[in-house]
This record gives sequence, C-alpha cells and structure tokens, in this order.
Amino acid sequence: SCSSILNPEFLQVSFALFKTFKKFLQSLYSKIFESSLAYQYSFSYSSIYLIFLKILLGVIVVLLFFIIIVFLIHRIKSNIEYKELREAGYINKYSAGEYDLNIYRIGNKKSKHKLIGISGLGVNNYSIEMSFVNEKLKGDYEIIYIDRAGYGFSDDTSKIQTIEQIVSDYRNVLKNAGIEGPYILMPHSIG
Repeated sequence: SCSSILNPEFLQVSFALFKTFKKFLQSLYSKIFESSLAYQYSFSYSSIYLIFLKILLGVIVVLLFFIIIVFLIHRIKSNIEYKELREAGYINKYSAGEYDLNIYRIGNKKSKHKLIGISGLGVNNYSIEMSFVNEKLKGDYEIIYIDRAGYGFSDDTSKIQTIEQIVSDYRNVLKNAGIEGPYILMPHSIG
C-alpha cells in the first residue's frame, strides 16, 4: 500500500540500500577503469570476459540483496497488518470441518435477519471492500462475511471447491460460530 512505501522506516532502509548500491557501483567502475588502463596494451578477449563476469556477479549479488531486504520488510509489514486486522475484528477463525474459515461480523447482533456476505471469485477482502455498505446496514442488520477456503484469512484446502462443498463449509462454520438464522444471502458476482 501507499502508506507502507511512505513509512519513515521503509524510506530509511531504502535510502541505506541506495547508498550501498551506489558505493558498490563506484568501486566496480573504478576497478574496471583501472584494470582497463592496466591492460591497455595487452588487450584480450579473456580479460573482457572476466570483467563481464565480475559485473554480472556484482549485479546478481545486488539483486539478491535487494530481494532479501524487500522480503524481510514485507514479512514484518504483513505481521503488523495481520495483528491490526485481528484487533479490529476482521480475523475470527471457526472450524468448517478439516480446516478453518474466517468470519467477520459487524452490526446489530439482535437483528431478526442476518446478512451473509459471499464473495465472488478472486475477491480476497470482501468484508473490507464492502465497508461502505456495512456503514449503511449495520444499524438494522448483523452482517457476516465468510472467507471461503483459500480466500482472505481462511485456511487453504486441497478439496475441490464445488458448490456443494462451499455451501457445506458455510453451514458448518455458521453452526460452529453459533450464528443462527434466518439468513439473507448477499452474494457478489459468482458467490
């Protein structure tokens, strides 16, 4: 997200990485320049080949270093975001049988009807995307979003996700979460 990129810690690490990369390129350039002067009168293809290999190795090392730094920053940020989402109530796992599904509940728990939000294919954060709808409906209804297996914060499964399997998962997780009907389905797209 944009806020992650503008984070002062991220900018500090990025600046330090840039300075290190700049020093590396300067030293690499000076070595190449000095070696080209030394070999000015004894030019051979093997010396060019060795210089090319050194440059290639240097680029690979820098890229690997950069990938490792980005990976570590991503892991740290992901853990922080996961904790924030859990504290905000977006992560609540309940058993659907062999795996757990995530449920997000918002609104009036004493309402007569419960709206069950069902995401479409490829929508991993349906409960967050529907926040504008939640604000309008939460006074009159309880809204429950279930992340199907492999989506959002639900566990993944190797089971084929047929309509029957998904419906069975939803019924099990609603029962295990103690959420009783009547339900009004609020599907999105192929949900």
